[in-house]
Amino acid sequence: MGDFVLRGTFVTGNGSQFDGAKGRLSGYGINAEWFIPEVNLGLFGRYGALNSAAGSEGNNYVIGISAQDLFMQDDRLGLAYGRNLPLNSIDGLTPDVLELFYDFVALPNLRIGFTLQQRNQLQDSYAGFRIRGGLDILPNPSLP
Repeated sequence: MGDFVLRGTFVTGNGSQFDGAKGRLSGYGINAEWFIPEVNLGLFGRYGALNSAAGSEGNNYVIGISAQDLFMQDDRLGLAYGRNLPLNSIDGLTPDVLELFYDFVALPNLRIGFTLQQRNQLQDSYAGFRIRGGLDILPNPSLP
């Protein structure tokens, strides 16, 4: 819808020993993004929920803002806040995170990013590095 994107997701499957879940899992999410091209600024929000046959549940949301093309073409600098909803609280503390991120195109189909996070009610600091790659196995001949 022009500069606005709205997506929904639904997944289901069996839990595994790896993720610690037992029985059938189902999850859904909704993602909304709005890009304002006049100022190269994007706003985003996400909500997700996970339910299991064993009765465990998880709900979370994220809101954020990102700026593009600040230092070089196709780079992104953003700030986001996310939190698990109260039913996920541990010892009465609701987990949340504040994240500052930056990423850029290093090569065609390869982005490199850095992140700084404050987690656990903004008491613990983490730094991270990420690489995101893409492979187009069905090129579109109509694109340059």
